[in-house]
Amino acid sequence: MRGVYSFTLVFVFAACVVAMAGVAGIARAKLAEGSLAAMEIERASFLRFQLEENTDSIIGETIENEIRAGNREGAVLNEKISGSLTAYFDAIEKEQGLGGSIEFFEISTSGLSVQFTPATENIKKIENLAQYCKTVVVNAKEHVFLVQFRFTGGLMKNRAVLGIIRVGGSEQYFLLLPGYSIDRTVVV
Repeated sequence: MRGVYSFTLVFVFAACVVAMAGVAGIARAKLAEGSLAAMEIERASFLRFQLEENTDSIIGETIENEIRAGNREGAVLNEKISGSLTAYFDAIEKEQGLGGSIEFFEISTSGLSVQFTPATENIKKIENLAQYCKTVVVNAKEHVFLVQFRFTGGLMKNRAVLGIIRVGGSEQYFLLLPGYSIDRTVVV
């Protein structure tokens, strides 16, 4: 009888060890899956950060280069900045080596809320960014120019730029909303 109890005890213990090993394997797979998802989220977040920084940089560099080149008309400068941004957005969309995909759209906004779904009419490819921007140039002193670029969102202040960044199963959103502005002081 003692042998039966011992055998049963050893058998139950072995079954518990096998069950724990199976659970550990499942946990390891879930951990690997979670780690991959976290890396995708981090990569998408980094791409969004790069877009934000590069957008600021492109606007600032275009302002400085154009003012130094003698372009001091707000409307001309506005077209140049908008053209530089549009070219950058187009280049980023075509670039596949980013570890993800990025698409840019022009969308409708309502105050602080942003509405976009691919099924609606309020989302479309960017056509003329300059119509949603305003650039003001002030000659403060001799050889000193104050320049402000502002994304106004158009006459109704209801347009924005949306960048959808996809890395694996993760998505991040880059938004250029009405009210965004960059000020530069340029000494020539």
